[in-house]
Amino acid sequence: MRTQARRFSFFLICPVAILNESGVTLLFLWLLVSDGCVFSQGPVEAGESIAAVQRSLASISSDAFARHYPCPPPQVNTPCELVSSCRKDAIFVVGRYLKYSRSISQSPWTIQEDRIGDGSEIIGDVIFPHFKADSYKFHAAGREDIDVRMLGSGRPFLLEILNARTCSKQEELLKLEHAINSNKDGWVKVKGLKEAGNEVWTVMRQGEADKQKEYTAVVWLSRPVTEADFTTLSNSKELEIQQKTPVRVLHRRSPLVRPRIIHWMRCEALHDSSCYFLLHLCTQAGTYVKEFVHGDLGRTYPNVGSLLDCDAEILCLDVTNVKMDFL
Repeated sequence: MRTQARRFSFFLICPVAILNESGVTLLFLWLLVSDGCVFSQGPVEAGESIAAVQRSLASISSDAFARHYPCPPPQVNTPCELVSSCRKDAIFVVGRYLKYSRSISQSPWTIQEDRIGDGSEIIGDVIFPHFKADSYKFHAAGREDIDVRMLGSGRPFLLEILNARTCSKQEELLKLEHAINSNKDGWVKVKGLKEAGNEVWTVMRQGEADKQKEYTAVVWLSRPVTEADFTTLSNSKELEIQQKTPVRVLHRRSPLVRPRIIHWMRCEALHDSSCYFLLHLCTQAGTYVKEFVHGDLGRTYPNVGSLLDCDAEILCLDVTNVKMDFL
């Protein structure tokens, strides 16, 4: 009896993932094909031995498989499509900003559907396009009120740039710094721009809790200022005050009593202004300086008015230094 040689044979392995209640099971579908016919096939779980594969192949007939899967398979007319997505870790640009206007806030602010300009966008909208990124987030070591200027050494900030497609050299950051500082309005300026690593987050968090801030305020008294007033305030060092949540922020802050430290105060007379003087002071982070001056209806005590035994009011306020070791 003549035996006709088979023209071709091959062993096909197809991985298949099956989703069930216990999770995803990975199977390998084994096909033994010869002369265009499937001789045996079978699903075998990942990690099975060769013997288990052979038992599975022997248990399934080619007729049963051929009823469901024609061999050769039908021609594929739809091309395969592979979609990949790559993202880069965030880039951090750090520096210090100065704010010279009393009419713009640090971050976007809306009053009765009117959007108020903010300093973060003045900075971010210049730096962000350079990196061709998806978006950015502005973070700062604290914030000042909209009517308070940020002067002196500036306030530390970082710009978190998400999925940047280009990198930057230090000389390019210096050009961006110059572009921000050349803004015709001159409301916001920056200095010390540079890139930093993830450790900048730790520095920012520690600084928010431990930093000291220095201020200069124009103060009015209900009577003429005396040298004794200056002496009283200057001698009040490491003064602990108790501050209830100010009335002006009660709608968005918890009603708590917060102990704060006034580290030192220094007074400066204003010529031809008998009831006005400059108050320079250094405080613990989180101190409400405006309320420390006027007392906030007795919610901050002691305060400048109680220390001098008169009414006191603050006319304007500037931040002159944020003491914080920054990268």
